[in-house]
Amino acid sequence: MTLSSFARPLLFGAFMCSLFLTACGGEADLGAHVSSEGLVPEAYIPGDVGTVLSYSLKDEAQYDAVLNLEQKLGDEGRLSRMVAESFNTQFAAAGLDYEKDLMPAFGEQFRWVYGARPKESGDGVDFFSVTTLEDAEQLRLVFDTLSEAGSFEKKALSGREVYVNQEEAFYATVNGDLLLVSGSPEHVLGMLDQEEAESLWTAEHYQRALEEVGQDFVFYGFLFPPLYKQDVPLGGAFSVSNIPSVIERQGIVFRAQEEGLSFDVTVQADEEKAKEAGIAFDVAPKAKPYLFEEVPMEGLMGYFESYGLKETLQQADKLGDDTGTLEGLRESFRNYFGMDFDEELLSWFDKAYVFALHQNDSGLLPGFTIFVDSSSDEESAEEFLNKLDGQILGLSAVLQEALPDAVSHETVEISGVEFTKISVDLTALPRSEESPLPSAVTASEIQLMYGVLDGRVLITTASVWQEEDFESVAESELYSKLKDKVSGSDQGLIVLDAEALADFAGSLRALREQLGLAVSDTALAFEDLLEGFSGAIAQSQTGAYSSSFSGYLLLAD
Repeated sequence: MTLSSFARPLLFGAFMCSLFLTACGGEADLGAHVSSEGLVPEAYIPGDVGTVLSYSLKDEAQYDAVLNLEQKLGDEGRLSRMVAESFNTQFAAAGLDYEKDLMPAFGEQFRWVYGARPKESGDGVDFFSVTTLEDAEQLRLVFDTLSEAGSFEKKALSGREVYVNQEEAFYATVNGDLLLVSGSPEHVLGMLDQEEAESLWTAEHYQRALEEVGQDFVFYGFLFPPLYKQDVPLGGAFSVSNIPSVIERQGIVFRAQEEGLSFDVTVQADEEKAKEAGIAFDVAPKAKPYLFEEVPMEGLMGYFESYGLKETLQQADKLGDDTGTLEGLRESFRNYFGMDFDEELLSWFDKAYVFALHQNDSGLLPGFTIFVDSSSDEESAEEFLNKLDGQILGLSAVLQEALPDAVSHETVEISGVEFTKISVDLTALPRSEESPLPSAVTASEIQLMYGVLDGRVLITTASVWQEEDFESVAESELYSKLKDKVSGSDQGLIVLDAEALADFAGSLRALREQLGLAVSDTALAFEDLLEGFSGAIAQSQTGAYSSSFSGYLLLAD
């Protein structure tokens, strides 16, 4: 049996990610997710870490399910080869081989746990990594070989054998059948001397989170915002400070199953703080989806339906918006349409609304749809569309003057109702022989249609809406396969068609090739991965102080 290609990147990550990280109550039952000697990885991690990640193949049922998924996805070796080649390229001079030297140390079934907290200086994070080992002596041999080659140095710190990389940003030691890694000598020694009573394992907030996880997991990750005393970037312009102060934790769990992967995303508020602030998640109304019975399925790549945007944004105001996003949105809406965002737009955004992405008939550009149940305030909805029409017609007049053969303005019928349609024919755009546009672009037509259809505002660039008697998302074979995969959650709806997304990814790849741009191995691997799935579904469930979001990634037949 060979190490799962799902596992190999995590195994390599457990060894290498830590290497470059500084530069690039009752106790829950973990079941099989401890080391062979019965050591609990979390017992060696400080209890005040604000981020926790765990990947595990220790549970037999989950391990078998992962192997099954890998087999069904096909080409199981590509990602593994990439990982092995990376390791071998870096350490070939030391005479090490990924398959022969590193893999036996960790074994087929291992667990990796990672924790992080902000540095006291406020610059970056301190990290703590623990990985279970199948053969601790084999890993020592690997480190000894790296030390002899000059990549690492073996040191004795307080009588403990520690391996340090050249940059002194990676400190590793073997304790029993665990590999402990951190970014400084004091932290790796602190892991060895960690008092269990002050460890992550016994921390009350972590035990509460583990109760929700259970034992049937492959991966979980938790963020505990109250433990971040300094602000830390979380990606893009978002950081810990943007998370409302009433949030106690956020988490995600993945579980391997026979037909795919299930996942659960949870947000838990501090009930006492929430009550003091007068905040409850269920103030914003939620409902079972119903607009998906009216949206076409053909060419669908992604579908998102939710409910009560008006109340949701009002709740966001109460939770706090440090980024100023909502105020900026209100100001832009006022400047562009001369309307009040809350009174004249959100007044008819208090029921179900949809964002959807479709493939169009020809060319590369996808079709985007906004579909809103505006029946609670049809007058304001009509007024908004009238003002939108004025803005768009003014813009199209400018375009028609500059590109008279490319822009057209007409009316079309959708389900017997007259809609405004603005079209931009890209084949009529002037282009030079020196810089010809790729056919994937010039074959496209940009079209925008908007109007009101039976109490629904429809704004779309997807041509599929013009077809008669289309099959809806609710009637589709994909939804029929997915609908029973999410239990206990029935609010809102997300549906992704992996086949359509793979087709779109292929079109993007063809465009890059026409432009003479390189296509990365990662992009090819992602395209192959999409082809292994039929689609995905997700729905939510909201309580007063907690919200969950459950989903399923379904393998292709």
